Amino acid sequence: MNYELGKWYEAKRQVRALYGEYWKGILLKEKNVAVIFNFAGARRIHYGDFFDPETGTIRYVGEGKTGDQLLNARNRRLQAMSGNAALLDLFLDCGDLFSPKKLLYAGKWSVVQSAYKLLDGRKVHLFTLKAHSVSVINFLKFTFVDTTNAEFERSLKRFAKARHVIYDDFPEVLRARDNIAGEIGEYFAIKALNKSEKNTVIRLSSGLKDIDAIQTGNGTTYAIKTIGKIPQTTSNIWAKEPVRAVDYFVIALLSHQSLIPNCVLKISSRKAAQFLKRDNYQGAWKLQINERFVRLAKLLQGNIRLNGE
Repeated sequence: MNYELGKWYEAKRQVRALYGEYWKGILLKEKNVAVIFNFAGARRIHYGDFFDPETGTIRYVGEGKTGDQLLNARNRRLQAMSGNAALLDLFLDCGDLFSPKKLLYAGKWSVVQSAYKLLDGRKVHLFTLKAHSVSVINFLKFTFVDTTNAEFERSLKRFAKARHVIYDDFPEVLRARDNIAGEIGEYFAIKALNKSEKNTVIRLSSGLKDIDAIQTGNGTTYAIKTIGKIPQTTSNIWAKEPVRAVDYFVIALLSHQSLIPNCVLKISSRKAAQFLKRDNYQGAWKLQINERFVRLAKLLQGNIRLNGE
């Protein structure tokens, strides 16, 4: 079964239905094995599961919620995988963030150790899972543990300097800015959100229309837009009703020269409604970012100087 790292899949239709199992945390179908791990923000905290970002391993507690666990078919399958080359698919249950519910795919893992020991007053099957690749660990660390990537920011400084020079030197060739600014703006917007919000804010895959990030624990959604100046109109918002599609809009005002945001702003979709403009040609909405918008928004990072201030 081919899944994409970092992509959200509909729990029942795209994951559980393929295994014919709608309740268990260990899914079996012939040679295929999948494990659902209750991760950050899950409504139901799993009984002893733990992700260690330093070692890149997961401690996964087998099946059986009460009393001493039995060596049933699912626990036996994981035990049999211990120490061999067999791989399982890992999905993260981050709570009821979407409707219908979705699971986040976290790559291929192997079972490197199994034990039957006492945990919280009962005997359980403990399985140590190890990620099959470094990219899986880096994805989990960056998504849930530390949303700041120092190496990326160092490289960005070198890239921004070279990019600015070539745009200035060859305006007749490069008449339009590249769209990498939007990706960079999202990175800094999520970094700013994680300094101000209660729970971890994670970046979503591009497959989720108009929602660029979501807060674990409560499911608060954000649409992130990057601009280079004020006033300016944002890129397209494709939702038919943008106010209902997301909870907040986050605006990153990115310097064209340094590719570092001068400021990051957050505004509720309710307040942002008055700045929405319909693009009838493309059939989409856009936000008009002007001085009045800035005054109504919350400043998450940086500073901005308006006329008369």
